[in-house]
Amino acid sequence: MTARLGLLLILQIAVSHPENNGVQISPANNPLNVIAGSNLSLACSTTMTCSTPLKYTWRKPAGGDVNNKVLPSMTFEIHKVETNHEGEYICTVICGDKEMMKKVRVQVISFNEPVIQVPEPVKEGIKVNATCTVKNINPDGIQASTVWMLGTQVLRNISHTSDNHFTDTLTIQPKKENHGQHLRCIVTLDVFKKERFVELQVNYAPSKTHISVSTPLVEGNDFVMNCSSDGNPRPKLEWLKKNKPWPANMRRHDGSVSGVLSQRDEGTYECTAKNQQGEQKANVSLVIYYGPKNTSISASPGSDLPEGGSLQLTCKTQSNPEVTQYKWNKLPEATLPQGVLVEGSTLTIHSFQGDHQGIYECEAVHQSGKHDRAYVTVTVTQEERLTQEPASPIIGAVFGSLFGGAAAGGIGGFLLAKLLK
Repeated sequence: MTARLGLLLILQIAVSHPENNGVQISPANNPLNVIAGSNLSLACSTTMTCSTPLKYTWRKPAGGDVNNKVLPSMTFEIHKVETNHEGEYICTVICGDKEMMKKVRVQVISFNEPVIQVPEPVKEGIKVNATCTVKNINPDGIQASTVWMLGTQVLRNISHTSDNHFTDTLTIQPKKENHGQHLRCIVTLDVFKKERFVELQVNYAPSKTHISVSTPLVEGNDFVMNCSSDGNPRPKLEWLKKNKPWPANMRRHDGSVSGVLSQRDEGTYECTAKNQQGEQKANVSLVIYYGPKNTSISASPGSDLPEGGSLQLTCKTQSNPEVTQYKWNKLPEATLPQGVLVEGSTLTIHSFQGDHQGIYECEAVHQSGKHDRAYVTVTVTQEERLTQEPASPIIGAVFGSLFGGAAAGGIGGFLLAKLLK
């Protein structure tokens, strides 16, 4: 009697729970979590053999039949899942008068996109609270995690149980290097992720202020000088020439200076970068290469000297850097006569003669390729000739007085001197 009652109980359980392992539902997760808005596809299949065609049906007990197509390996689909699709779904496989079933519980997970809020303005080194808020979470009590990232750096990773909504607060103390980086909030419910980011706008004082100058700095060349700085907000750039008025030939633009170089542009220039957070200065000293100019020749002891005297001509010029190459010529021959010694900017004649008279040219040749010339005329002194010319009549008069008496000798001597001349 006891054995019969046990058998009847087993049969009743089998009839009331016809679900068995002969039916499979894919995906196999149970419960099956699905994120709202996605597509759901459930496939029902069986390993049992049947002499008649198998019949597959799907139903949702809480919502009535959802599908009654008869297909082998029946697939049931929902496009764009909503929260009202939650519940238990049953696939029934019918072979003749035999039925087997498989159940799966579908749980819809839904939550709004995270919202990040960061107070503005964000200033370098000043602490500020950033918040990440998620609303309309379904189901309540689901396990959630929040990850904060700044650029590629993980700032915090926490797990918690969520209600219908939650807000996570993170305190940051940004640096200027964080300007333009993404502050990211990544929220995970079950295996589903949503994330949002904001690009940090960090206000910081000007830094790395730098002046660059085009080269070479040669008088007469076009010139450009640039100033740059990386502050935020973008700094205003101002130019001045320290301790001197601003050169009229230099034009100031936003962050640059341009013009044609002249010698008077030498000096120290200052660029100041300013914004609401502070300012920073940068300086550059300009040395202008020029010349040669104002070239001249000095003669020692002078440009008019007696024969046999010593003459030294020195060529002088203004340039930067100093001229190291000088060329000497005598015009119009464009060559130098015998007895002339040249050493750099100096020309020396130790025994000045008549053929040394003439125009001497000095050419100063600069490293930049520019050159300048100066001229001087040197002659035999005329005073020397005037003192020699009267000597002949006097000598003749002396000789004449010896031959013809005092009066006649004087006249004859004078005539003889004129003849000798």
